[in-house]
Amino acid sequence: MIEFLQDVFPTKRSFEWLDVASNTAGVLVGTTIYLLYTKFKPHNS
Repeated sequence: MIEFLQDVFPTKRSFEWLDVASNTAGVLVGTTIYLLYTKFKPHNS
């Protein structure tokens, strides 16, 4: 969403599709790591 707003608002930053792809990839990798961790973490009781 930030990338799209950069294109609309008058800032010194510009919209780039590569940034959108990088942000999306980061979210997917982070979510995958979190889900794998919560599934396989040792249960300390």
